[in-house]
Amino acid sequence: MITRATILPGDAASPVVLHVPYCPPMSTEFTPQALLDGSLDTVADRIAKNARTQAARRPHVVLNRLPNYVEDAVPNAMTGERRRGHTMLCGHHAATIPADPYVTLVRRIVEERVAATTRVTVVEIRTASTPAATDDPRRITVAVDPDLTPRSLADAASAAFAGYDVDETTEPATTWPVPSTCGDASAIEAIAIDIHTGANTVIAPSAVVRLGRTFAALADRLIDDGLREN
Repeated sequence: MITRATILPGDAASPVVLHVPYCPPMSTEFTPQALLDGSLDTVADRIAKNARTQAARRPHVVLNRLPNYVEDAVPNAMTGERRRGHTMLCGHHAATIPADPYVTLVRRIVEERVAATTRVTVVEIRTASTPAATDDPRRITVAVDPDLTPRSLADAASAAFAGYDVDETTEPATTWPVPSTCGDASAIEAIAIDIHTGANTVIAPSAVVRLGRTFAALADRLIDDGLREN
């Protein structure tokens, strides 16, 4: 059975959610059975899990388990309405639809964090294919959302990746609509971090650990900053 998401709970007092919105595109290892078995993995998945274990106070982790490239997941034998129905289940495209169950799940977690800690900071971890990338990715793009990313959050992210080649872009930082049930909109912050990897490059385990350590440090700093503000 297809598993829509994996949720790894963090510390009860943590407002930080690491969100991996994408699953991998077609690769030589991809098969429909791998999708059904829930055995697909991504660089971003491994980094998020690593960050969770290295953080002093564990952030919450949400991993999208369906592929971003819908044609990879839908058997060619499916046609017409049946094919379109299955396509709707697959990947990031469905996350723009407010009624999609995955959107509902992410929004519920956001609401729970606001209810528990009065605020939430969502850090989306994404991979971007770069032809010149190596097994040790060093280029990072910080995606700043004009509505959801305060300058302090963007600066904290850039500082966390000080040892990398960091650039900043302005774009929506989330793949889900912000819930209106959280009251004060300033209680919700979000930022996206793009890690530039090669399309067919195997990332070294040491690079995953190092990136995980960096995200863990960022999560801990965001918790500390929030405690000082409160």
